[in-house]
Amino acid sequence: MEEKIDWYHPTPEQIAAEVNRRKFAPEEPYKAILEYGVVSSPDTILVRSYGGVVQFGLARRTAVPWKGEFCLFGREIKPSCEELSYWVKLTCQKELGFEPADEDIAFIGHQMVLNPERTGYPHPWWSLWHIHTVFVYEDTPIKLRDDNSDLQWFSCIQPNFIEPVKKALRMAGFSE
Repeated sequence: MEEKIDWYHPTPEQIAAEVNRRKFAPEEPYKAILEYGVVSSPDTILVRSYGGVVQFGLARRTAVPWKGEFCLFGREIKPSCEELSYWVKLTCQKELGFEPADEDIAFIGHQMVLNPERTGYPHPWWSLWHIHTVFVYEDTPIKLRDDNSDLQWFSCIQPNFIEPVKKALRMAGFSE
């Protein structure tokens, strides 16, 4: 008989086992999540000071959603007890090739986004962006992952940016 767990007071081992159990969502239930739920992601705006001007860095997506558009850097948050800063650091490691220091990460706010497409899923789907800025230094090595290309630095919001990116950049203090 399986031991009943007191989820009001779980042990670290019980939490780790539950996280491991949920590591990968089966395809059919995951489609139901996309249909009726919200996917959570730590979306990151790179920020630097260049010649005394504050700039933000975005790259073009080479995969859906938002293929061909300049976008923030993000990934889905999986079930765990990790803080959002852990997921921001993981995003930077996996998508940009570096790990920012805690003091270089700043939480900006949240934004609901209707994403236009997803591989293997025929409908738009919702995500909740947990928007952060990550300050990068002149010597920070940035290596884009395959689903991003064409990293560019901007000092103002461009008219051709998609609306969710414009809104996130405004929240971070940038203007048109």
